[in-house]
Amino acid sequence: MLIAHLTDTHVTAPGALLAGRVDSGANLARSIERIRALDTTPDCVIVTGDLTDSGTPESYRALREKLVHLPMPVYAIPGNHDRREAMRQAFADRDWMPAQTGTPLCYAVDIGPFTLIALDSLVEGEDHGMLGATPWSGRPHAGCSSWFTIRPSTAASQ
Repeated sequence: MLIAHLTDTHVTAPGALLAGRVDSGANLARSIERIRALDTTPDCVIVTGDLTDSGTPESYRALREKLVHLPMPVYAIPGNHDRREAMRQAFADRDWMPAQTGTPLCYAVDIGPFTLIALDSLVEGEDHGMLGATPWSGRPHAGCSSWFTIRPSTAASQ
């Protein structure tokens, strides 16, 4: 089993540069070409946040236009620069993407002998992430903190 991991791609809308200097889309395209050129093809690619820099629908479209060049399954997990609903809409065609609006982007998927558990720690509009109790309520982060008890790994029994 070979898993490729891309992180902090910070893709911007077409024509925009990250911090006014970096073409993050071109950087991602080069990373994708390196993955495609590997002697052993990865079984999947996991892309972790920050997927985009601003969380706009345009930046997610630019991200998807790059990721479509990967011939293997791609799974995405948000970071603090991402925005849930724009990301949900951008990946709505993926069976792993939770469909219910207003819920965290937590999911689990079996990948060969492993189970990927994607935990959404995004705190919209903040620079930090959080799992567990939220500082403003003391209640669990809705939808994510129970993933380890409600979905035991099927891979663990294999």
